[in-house]
Order: sequence, then C-alpha cells, then structure tokens
Amino acid sequence: MLTLTLLIVTSTYDTNDDPAMGLAESVYGNIDGPDEHLMYTNIIIGVILKRLYEVTPFIPWYGSDLFTGTVSGSLVTAEIPD
Repeated sequence: MLTLTLLIVTSTYDTNDDPAMGLAESVYGNIDGPDEHLMYTNIIIGVILKRLYEVTPFIPWYGSDLFTGTVSGSLVTAEIPD
C-alpha cells in the first residue's frame, strides 16, 4: 500500500518550517555547519542528524527522518486483517 501511494503521490513539505529546519540541520543552511537544535524534535534526534550530516552531507537526512517517522507510525497503527 505504501509503495502504491509513493508511486501516485509526490512527497513535499507541508509547511514552510520544514525546509527551514532541513537547511538549519544540513551544512548548507549554517555557516558554522549542522546544528542539532530543531523545533519540535528531540535533541537526541538532532544530535544524530547532525552527525549524519557531518559524515555524508549530500543525503537529505532530515527528510528521511520525517519519512521514517511517518512510515513507522503508519505501520504501528495499521490494522492487520484476520
């Protein structure tokens, strides 16, 4: 079901704060480099994202984090038929 949805629907940010936080987390948004302080995100996740951006800055880790959270939440709350 998730694969079908991804084939039909284009993934985009819903509000303007998501691209801003993605830039703040990545090496492209700050002069000093990635920052672990994100709004509405636990500092532990921010530190992990910061380290990932320091190692491989060309991968969109913030967007991957949002997508992983969405998929995980969908799987946890999905009703499995008998």
